[in-house]
Amino acid sequence: MKSIGEERRNEMADLYNKYHVHDNDSILKLTEPLDLYQRRTARGIVRDAVAFLEKHLRPDAECSGVSAAPAKKKGKRGTRQPLSTSRRNTGVPRSGLSDLASLHLGRGLAGSHDSERITHIGRMRDWLSGKALHLEKGMYNPITSFVWYVSLCVQAEWDKAGGRTGVCRLIRPAGEADYKPHDSDDNTRIDIGLCCVRPDGPTTAASAPMPYHKLVAVIEAKVRGADHEGAFPQLYGYIRQMYQTQHDLRYAWGLTICGHKVYVCHFGNDKAVSSRSMDVTTPEGRCAFIELLVSWSMCDDSQLGRDTTIEHLVDLDCWRIDCPDDEDRSSGIGTSYYYKTVICHADHLFGRHTRCFLATDVEPTAGSELEPKVVIKDAWAFAERLIGEDSRDEVKILRKIRDVLPVSLGAEDNVIYPEIVVGGRVWLTRGDVDIEDSTGTMYQGVEFADNSSPRFRVHRRIVLSQIGERLHSVGSVNELITVVCDVMRCHNAIFEHCQILHRDISDNNVLVVRQSDGTARGLLIDFDYALDMSIEKLRTPRPEMTGTLLFMSINNLRNWDIERTVLDDYESMLCLVCWVATAGIGGLPRRRSEELEKLPIADWRNGTIRTIVNAKSAHFGSFSAFKECVTDNFSGMGLANNASGSGSGSSGNLDIESLAKFAKGLRRHLFDNRSANSECRGTSYIEAAQDLIESDDEDQYNPKTINPFEKRAENNNVAVIAKDLHDFITKYWNFAMDWQKKDKQAQKDQVASTEN
Repeated sequence: MKSIGEERRNEMADLYNKYHVHDNDSILKLTEPLDLYQRRTARGIVRDAVAFLEKHLRPDAECSGVSAAPAKKKGKRGTRQPLSTSRRNTGVPRSGLSDLASLHLGRGLAGSHDSERITHIGRMRDWLSGKALHLEKGMYNPITSFVWYVSLCVQAEWDKAGGRTGVCRLIRPAGEADYKPHDSDDNTRIDIGLCCVRPDGPTTAASAPMPYHKLVAVIEAKVRGADHEGAFPQLYGYIRQMYQTQHDLRYAWGLTICGHKVYVCHFGNDKAVSSRSMDVTTPEGRCAFIELLVSWSMCDDSQLGRDTTIEHLVDLDCWRIDCPDDEDRSSGIGTSYYYKTVICHADHLFGRHTRCFLATDVEPTAGSELEPKVVIKDAWAFAERLIGEDSRDEVKILRKIRDVLPVSLGAEDNVIYPEIVVGGRVWLTRGDVDIEDSTGTMYQGVEFADNSSPRFRVHRRIVLSQIGERLHSVGSVNELITVVCDVMRCHNAIFEHCQILHRDISDNNVLVVRQSDGTARGLLIDFDYALDMSIEKLRTPRPEMTGTLLFMSINNLRNWDIERTVLDDYESMLCLVCWVATAGIGGLPRRRSEELEKLPIADWRNGTIRTIVNAKSAHFGSFSAFKECVTDNFSGMGLANNASGSGSGSSGNLDIESLAKFAKGLRRHLFDNRSANSECRGTSYIEAAQDLIESDDEDQYNPKTINPFEKRAENNNVAVIAKDLHDFITKYWNFAMDWQKKDKQAQKDQVASTEN
C-alpha cells in the first residue's frame, strides 16, 4: 500500500511531465521593475553587486566578458531582451577587474556592509569556483550566502539613499535550511525557503524557520547538475503547499539549484515555465542570478504573485478584500469586505485555485469580533477575453438565477438557491493604471511556442449572501440526506426555470446552511462550469469533460459525443453520496485513507480514466454489484447489521441503512428505471435483434448495438427519468426534514429533563 507521501510524489511527477515548459528565459521579464526609476536603480545595484563579488571572489584573475548589467537593447514594446546565459551583451567594459571595481567605487558604496558581504563571499567561494560538493546539505550554506550577499547589496542602496529609493523589500533566507514548515500537510522538508523583509527592518537572520504562508519562493537543491529532472517534481510539491496556505497568492515562483546550475520556475494556473540554467561558475550566470534577486527586491508585489486587492490588517487580526462589480465599474475597486475564516483553500497545484472566505462588509474595530454575513468565492476561471462575449461567466449565470427564481418559485417550494450580492473580474492597480487580472496580463511579454500558450483565464470574485459550512460538517445521516436532497431540488429548479445546467457536482460545491433553529439545509454553489442552455447547446461538436474524476458521470468520463443532461448531474450526486457514506460522515465512523484504499470504491479515483470508467460501470450495472461493492461497505454498515433488533431504522429515523436504501433508490431510478424505455437500462451496450435478413441458408437477425447512455439522453427519456428522480428526492427530503425536527425536539427535551 502506497503512503500519502509516495502518492503525492507520484502525483507531482505526473504533473511535471504534463505541464512543464523548459528553457523559456522570457519569463524573467515578469520580474522586471515596472517603474523606469526602479529599473535604473536595479541596474546600478546589479553592477555594484557583480563588481564587488568578482573583485573578492578571485582577486588575482581577470574576468573578461563579465556580464555586470543588462544592455539597454530594446525588444518589443521597448522592453529588454530576455536574459540568456548563453549570449549577453551588457555594456560593461571587458578590461578586467579594475574597471569593475571602479564601477563599484564610483557609486560611492564602498564600506556599506562590506565585511558582511566579504564573509558571505568566502562561504560561497568553493561553490562559485566550480568545486564539486558531495552532500546536498553542503550546498545550503553557499546558496543562502549568495542570497544574503545580494540582500546586503540591495540594503546598501537603501542606506545610501536614506530610504528614498525604489527598493521595496529584501529577499532573505527564511531561517534555517532543510526543515519542515509547521503549516505543511505532510512530512516533506524543504531545502531553503525565501522570504521578504522590510529594508528598514532587522539585518540579522530569522531566528526560526518560516511556515509556508510566509514564503515568497522555495529552493530545491541537488548535488549533481543532471538532477533537475528530479528536483522539479519536488519543487512542485512545495509550491502546492504555498498555494494552499497563502490565500493571497495569484501565482508562485520557485528555484531549483542542481550542482552549479540555477533554474527559475514560474507557476501559473495551467503551466510551470522554467528558464534556461544560470551557471554560477561563470560571471554571466552569477550576474543573471543576482539580477533575478535584485528584480524580486524592486518589483511590484503583484509581480511576485501577490494579490494586492487583499490586505492583511495586522492590528485588527483580519484581512480586507476588495470585491468588484461588473455591473458598475465606475465604483472603482468595488466593495471592501473583511474576513478571518477561509473555508476553502486552493489545494491543487494547477487549475482554478478556488478559495472561499466568510466575510462581512462591516469594518471591525480593535478587539471586536468579526461576524460573517456573506461568502466570498475567489477563483481563476476559463473565460472569453471580452466580458460581453462571455456567455459562461458565472457572475452572469448567478444574476440570472437571482432575477428569475424569486418570481418563479413560491414560498411552498422551500428551495434554497445561491443569491449573488456583487461580483466581477478582479482589477489590480499598478501605479496610476488599473489592469484586469487575467492570464493575458500575467504572461504579458512571455513568449510561448506555437499553440502552447496557456488558455485564457480571468480572476473572478463573487459575493454570495448565504453563510455555509463544508459538507463534512453535517452531524447525522438525517442532515446529510436533507442537504443532498436540498442541493438536487435546487438543481432541478435552476434547470427548469433558468435552463442552467451545473455540470460539476462535488463535495466542494455543496454547502451546509444552518437555519436559526439549527436545521441543516443544502446549498449548491460554484457555477464555473455551468452552461446556460438557452444560449448554447452542449453537443458542439463533442461535449467537454468537466468536474472531479471521483464524481464524474460515466458518460462524462467516456467523453462520448452524447449530450450532457441533468441525469449526469444526478449520477455525480450518487457518486458523492456513496463516497462520503463510505469514507464516514454525519456521525458515521471515519475511515482512514489506508482502509479506504482497500475497498472497491477506491477504483473510482485511482488509475486511468479507463479504469475509473470500468469500475463505475461494473458497480452501477446491477443491484447485486452495487450492494456488494458499494453500499455494503458504507461506514458503520457492519455495526448496523450486527446490532440487536432492527435499530433506529425500525422507528423511521434515517440511519446508515436508510442511507444505503437512498443510494440504491438513486441507482435504480438512474440505471434501471421502469418508466422509461427498456433500452435506457444498464451501463453496458445492449445487443438487440434488429431486422430479419434473408439468406440462402437460413433466416438470421442482424444484431443491433444499443448504447443505454445515448438512449437516456433522448429528450423524452430524460424527462421521464428526471421526474422520477425528483419525486424520489422530494420524498426523502420530507422524511429527513421531519426527523431533523424530531431530533432537535428530543435534544431540547433531554436538556430540560437534565435541568429538572
